[in-house]
Amino acid sequence: MFETLNQPVDVLTVFLDGRVRPLRFRWKGRVIRVKKVTGEWSRREGSHRLAYFSIESHGSESYELCYDPRGPSWMLCKAWST
Repeated sequence: MFETLNQPVDVLTVFLDGRVRPLRFRWKGRVIRVKKVTGEWSRREGSHRLAYFSIESHGSESYELCYDPRGPSWMLCKAWST
């Protein structure tokens, strides 16, 4: 099942090799741990660059997170489950 969400979430991150990487985030009262970052891209919105991450959780779900430096804030954009 695929869902477009665009919901604000709290994300715990780490900086590795000069790049931010999501480790886990909280959604619907659950802590979702990132197993693997499967994609990373950015998109300009005016003078700001939004960073997107496609991730796999330790369950069978996949998510798309977006970091917006204007907040700064994180958004859960999409969710897929099998």
